[in-house]
Amino acid sequence: MTDNQDRSDPRLQVLLVEDSLVDAHLLIAILDAEGAYQVTLAQDGMRGTLLATEQDWDLIITDLNLPGDSGLD
Repeated sequence: MTDNQDRSDPRLQVLLVEDSLVDAHLLIAILDAEGAYQVTLAQDGMRGTLLATEQDWDLIITDLNLPGDSGLD
């Protein structure tokens, strides 16, 4: 379990893998407005892969056009 995950937090844990900060901040703002999601951002595929294996996520959202590793990798 990572530092950002508190299982007493009832919100769904979402990993967002997105290299565009504009797109990431827009999606985070939308999800934050709902109040039901705790979003963690990874800005590249390597970090996304690392975070994806460190804890159990309720949802992983990934960009398919990441530099280096694609969102499908």
